[in-house]
Amino acid sequence: CFSLNSITIPDSVTSIGTDAFPSSLTRVDVSSLEIWLNITFESNNANPLNYTQNLYIAGQLLPSEIVINLNNVLTKLIV
Repeated sequence: CFSLNSITIPDSVTSIGTDAFPSSLTRVDVSSLEIWLNITFESNNANPLNYTQNLYIAGQLLPSEIVINLNNVLTKLIV
């Protein structure tokens, strides 16, 4: 699992636990921004954007500025 470099998060995922992803991650795919925003991350280490800024929504790479802002917002929401 440590050589895993891309993941596709299914629409059915609603929460992700701590340390679910390796630091080798370089790409995250989800079907929609709505799906991404409805995922609950158990901690900052549960968010795959801590390892990569390559977030693809419906196959399209989001600009890194947007990904950084999304990650900052999610980090503030995690208690």
